[in-house]
Amino acid sequence: MPTIVDGKKRIPFMRGMLVHYLIERGFGYEDARAVANAVRVSLGKAELVRKKDMVQLVGKAIRKGFGPYEAGDLIFWERQPTTIVVEGKSGSRPFPRSCCRIPFRRLGCLQIRATRLHRRLKPA
Repeated sequence: MPTIVDGKKRIPFMRGMLVHYLIERGFGYEDARAVANAVRVSLGKAELVRKKDMVQLVGKAIRKGFGPYEAGDLIFWERQPTTIVVEGKSGSRPFPRSCCRIPFRRLGCLQIRATRLHRRLKPA
């Protein structure tokens, strides 16, 4: 399995991470999977891949399949911040994480499970 070398970090290349990244940027599942498969084929038997080279491989695979397509910085192995927005009649606002436990309990979740779900929604 190829390893991405990003400074001092070494991250194993996983197609699923790339697929997830591309879906978040507007690709359909099958298209994102096709790009990830093309990148895997391009890597061949390489053991280490520099950050710059990985970004170029992903960009090339996207351009080959979809032409010029803006998909962000293509650093798919970095954790992306997640914000949940609630839209209502009066506009949109950030989701209040403090109210999670009670609705989860009403849905039949055990207290422990509700607390775990609540913690997973909290930013790191």
